[in-house]
Amino acid sequence: MPDLVDIQDEPTERFTLDMLTVPQQEALLEQIRQRRLEPLRIYEELQAKKKLVKDDKLLIKIGKTSAKLQKKMDAAEKATQEAEALIREVKGLLIEMEVG
Repeated sequence: MPDLVDIQDEPTERFTLDMLTVPQQEALLEQIRQRRLEPLRIYEELQAKKKLVKDDKLLIKIGKTSAKLQKKMDAAEKATQEAEALIREVKGLLIEMEVG
C-alpha cells in the first residue's frame, strides 16, 4: 500500500502532527487503520484454517501463535484509538487557533 502521507522524519528534524494539514492527518489515520486491519484478516484466515488441521502439535503451535497475534492486534487497536484521540485534540486546537 503506497503511503498517502509522505512523512519526512529526519534525526535533526522530527516529524510532528502539526506539520500536516487536516486532510493529511485524516489520510495518516486511514493508513494506520488499514495497516491494523491486515493482521486481523490474517488472524481470521488462520482461525478458519485451524479448524481443518488434524495434527495436534501443529494445532498447539497455531494456538500459541494466534494468541500472540491477538495480543499484538489488541495493542494496535489501543494505539489507533490513542492516535485518533490525539488527532481530534489537534483538530480542536487548530479550530481554537482560527477562532481565537
